[in-house]
Amino acid sequence: MRRALLPLILLTGCASVPPPPRPAADSACSPTQIARARPTLQPLRRVPPIYPREAADRGVEGWVCLAFSIDAEGMIADARVVEAFPRGLFDASALESLRRWQYVRYEAIPETVRDRKIVLTYALPRGT
Repeated sequence: MRRALLPLILLTGCASVPPPPRPAADSACSPTQIARARPTLQPLRRVPPIYPREAADRGVEGWVCLAFSIDAEGMIADARVVEAFPRGLFDASALESLRRWQYVRYEAIPETVRDRKIVLTYALPRGT
């Protein structure tokens, strides 16, 4: 059984690490654009991403914007990275996590819901 890496250990000075930049306001990955997506579907299971050890060891934070579809059974399909910062560091972890998510199956939506987007943020615990 894999356990999530707790980046709090072995890191010092995390409070001085600046947060990563957010997706641009005109990006398809901006919170405003994501909120406009319809229909609203209820998540049944969300598996948190595992913080990559390389990123945690270096004190790197970031985000990954993912596009995906939800099939009639509520399972994730066609997951792909749209944008990421820093590019390539968190992509595999984000995709692995998202592919394990599941949404409530709705009789009123019998076909695949396409082009949903979500941003997964990777942030280290701040020092106290």
